[in-house]
Amino acid sequence: MPSSPFNIHGKYTVETMGPVLVCNVTGPWNIEMVQEWVAAMLPFSQQLSQYPKVGAIVTYHQSILTTPEAMALMQQVMANAAANKNYGAYALVADAHVEGRSLVEPIFTRIFEGHCAYRFFYTFDEAKTWIESEIKHP
Repeated sequence: MPSSPFNIHGKYTVETMGPVLVCNVTGPWNIEMVQEWVAAMLPFSQQLSQYPKVGAIVTYHQSILTTPEAMALMQQVMANAAANKNYGAYALVADAHVEGRSLVEPIFTRIFEGHCAYRFFYTFDEAKTWIESEIKHP
């Protein structure tokens, strides 16, 4: 990734649960964090390639707010993932206290629309149940 004059804002974790990529993002975050996050997900994506259909759950903490440049990169990453991987569903989790949830939800809709099934949830458990039902049939 190209170097940037800005520090990374926000933090993330990535892990897998069977055929599901599970990420936690604490914001607000910026494009520099997205660039690092994308690079960190590559080994996990390779690991998930063994499954005929996979899903992703991203849980946002504190704030879901980000820059327009970071959203544009997220849209590009989602389009590439949909073209090259068998992502069947994408769940976004942000409870009612996450800053910017209602503001950002329609923007995320534009990012995921046409690429795979997606939904917003208030809890991880709701998202996990939905993802599992979406990806269980190859």
